[in-house]
Amino acid sequence: MKKREKDEGPTVRLKITRKAFIPIYFFALLLVAVPTTLSLLKYSVSGWLWIVSGIVLLLGVKIPELERFMTTYTITPSAVIVEKGFISQRRTYRPLSIVTDVDLKQTAWQRILNYGSLTIKTFQGDVEIGNINAPETFIPMIEEHVAASANMTDSRREKEEESNE
Repeated sequence: MKKREKDEGPTVRLKITRKAFIPIYFFALLLVAVPTTLSLLKYSVSGWLWIVSGIVLLLGVKIPELERFMTTYTITPSAVIVEKGFISQRRTYRPLSIVTDVDLKQTAWQRILNYGSLTIKTFQGDVEIGNINAPETFIPMIEEHVAASANMTDSRREKEEESNE
């Protein structure tokens, strides 16, 4: 999590937590442990089993890391931005002035490891900030930003009405 001060207030950048990939890491290590254990027990292990195990280990580590690298969540005082991709990038921008609700999703496993997902519901559609560390700590911040955005929108509306009169 990185915070930086701007004229408009703090900006928080989030990445997917590695905790979300623990089952994948474990499975990849388990698949490598099988030929290693067989070899240690003096069984004949063919070369292709070592190659497949190496590929599974490599993919089991690199694919989650690529997903982490290619997904960034940014929360500013005025918007939530989700960026996915590297070469072809998809960016979802939702102003906080149209947020209707913020939901927290955590399975039992996620609660034990203190990570989960936030779903930010807006009139334009939902935005999911998935698999982040300590998601409950960001709910009050988002709610404060939503309230501030609503107050700014109300004050702009009042100024426009005064200028129109």
